[in-house]
Formats: sequence, structure tokens, C-alpha cells
Amino acid sequence: MKRIIIVIAINLIALINFAQSQEDEVAIKAVVEGMATAWTNEDGTQYTQHFAEDHDVVTWFGMYRPHGQLKNTERIYQNIFSTVYKNTRQFAVVDKIRFLDKETALIHVFAAIVSDSEEKPEFPQVMWSGVLKKTGSFWKIISFHNVGLEILKNENMQRSSPIPMKEMFANWMTE
Repeated sequence: MKRIIIVIAINLIALINFAQSQEDEVAIKAVVEGMATAWTNEDGTQYTQHFAEDHDVVTWFGMYRPHGQLKNTERIYQNIFSTVYKNTRQFAVVDKIRFLDKETALIHVFAAIVSDSEEKPEFPQVMWSGVLKKTGSFWKIISFHNVGLEILKNENMQRSSPIPMKEMFANWMTE
């Protein structure tokens, strides 16, 4: 009888954790979708609402901003939306979510920025990784690292890759 109760308790805990992670995965994917929408809308306020007040950012060209504050990050993004990335849209696909604990997740996201008249490209241009922290019912980015996908610009690297490009970026292609 004692064993049966233990087995039931373990199964119940596993079921609760599975339900929580499913709910959290949906919420984290909504963060990524919200960021892509904000980019396309050229809205720095909407874009940065997904960051924690204190966050780190590493850009694809190597700029490192430790302890970024929301007001500064919002100003920076609004500036790039008004200049170099004006009239663009972002496509973003969550490739992987790994829960480090109940309130911390690591995500990998494929993304591409195109002019607002272009369709989603065959392959992503960048991959960003984020560490998100759950505060109440909201997931916020505490660390954001964006990297260019150089392998897609170099045919020799593609040929020598042990993983075919269509396999490496399979989630991008299925979304």
C-alpha cells in the first residue's frame, strides 16, 4: 500500500511539472513572438517590455552591454528602428527551450530581419540565446546574446559541416 501511494505521488508531481512546463513554454514563445511583432511595428517600448529591468545584451557585432536598464535599451532599439532597421520586419522561431529550474529558462531562437516587402528567407540570419527569469506569471529576459550565422555565408563551411543545413535549421523550416 505504501508503495502504491509513493508511485501515485511521484506520478502526480511529474504531471504537475509537465503541465507547468507546457504553460511556461507557451508563455516563453509568446515573449519571442511579441518581440518579433514589436520589431516589425518599430516599437522600442513594446520590444523592451520583454526584458528585465537589469539585463545584459551582447549584439551580433560584439557590443556588450552589462546591466542594461530598460530606458536605455528602449532608447537604443527605438533609434535603430528609426534608422538602420526602418521598414523591416523580423521572423523568429524558437528552436529550443531548456528549463534550468522552475523560474529560469535558456532559449535558442532563429531569426531573420528583412525589408517589410520580403517574405521569410529560406534560412535564418542570426541565432539568439536568452536566459529568462520568471517573475510572477511573466517571463523576462535577463541575458540576451545574438550571433550571426556565418556558416550560411560560407559554402566551404557548409560542405564540411557534419550536419546538413536543412537538418541544422529544421525548426526554422517547419514554422
